[in-house]
Amino acid sequence: MKMITHVNNAWKESPHARAYDDEVFLLRWKSLGEPGECLVCHTTGYQATTGEFKAEGVTCEACHGPAVQGHPPAVVPIRADTEYCGTCHTTTLGEWRLTGHAAANVGCSDCHNPHSQQALFEDPNELCVNCHKDDINEHKNDVHIQKGI
Repeated sequence: MKMITHVNNAWKESPHARAYDDEVFLLRWKSLGEPGECLVCHTTGYQATTGEFKAEGVTCEACHGPAVQGHPPAVVPIRADTEYCGTCHTTTLGEWRLTGHAAANVGCSDCHNPHSQQALFEDPNELCVNCHKDDINEHKNDVHIQKGI
């Protein structure tokens, strides 16, 4: 149960949890006349035919599907591969496709925690050296490292 609490706490503070009630989103959405297509990514379970949705924000069900019987502790499926993430994060997906990470099949959740949307390691050098042990000096010139991203 401790793991579930940790995941839930990370999610509660994330942009996914705030996807519907984020002030920037709400201002833009309202200025556009509240189009339903925005709710595909900013809610969970949006139905275009009725305009209804199951929950505000991107909840567990958005990436895991409906809870399976016995969860927790039963394991839930994950629909969080890079292409799935890219259905909402279209710009990021396009940028990723232009990188060596795409060619090496290093996807979103290889570097990012989907629950908090933060990097898996606080120190980006620790994240990079995870894969680039032998050639990290080449990558120290990368724009991410140079700009502190």
